[in-house]
Amino acid sequence: MPHTHSIDGKLLTFPDDTCPICHPELVKQPKPETPKAPTVYRKGNTVVLKLSRFSIATLTYWTEKDLYLLSITKVLRDANGKIVRDNEGNLMWNKATLRLNRTLLKDWITQLSSFLTDTTQNTNIPQRQ
Repeated sequence: MPHTHSIDGKLLTFPDDTCPICHPELVKQPKPETPKAPTVYRKGNTVVLKLSRFSIATLTYWTEKDLYLLSITKVLRDANGKIVRDNEGNLMWNKATLRLNRTLLKDWITQLSSFLTDTTQNTNIPQRQ
């Protein structure tokens, strides 16, 4: 037997056994997307994190100055969000580099570690085995 609900001034009619308002368990909820874990590898004194297809982070030890260089490279986008290419059709990249001494790096790693611990405990991020 169908019945009617009034939602925002509109009358909606549903059969009794398949009404999504009376039986919300029948409505399929979309599964939230789990973010892909970044690819991490090492090349000599550099640790490379491939965060996505268009962004890379590197951490390199600079022996001459006893500093660590943290570089984040992202593809350049215009005001509309479209990827910017040069005259030859190659992607253009935007790069930012930070110089960190040991004390700053240790503090940064401590804060990052606690942030990641809190995040992984509160979300369903796939963990590498």
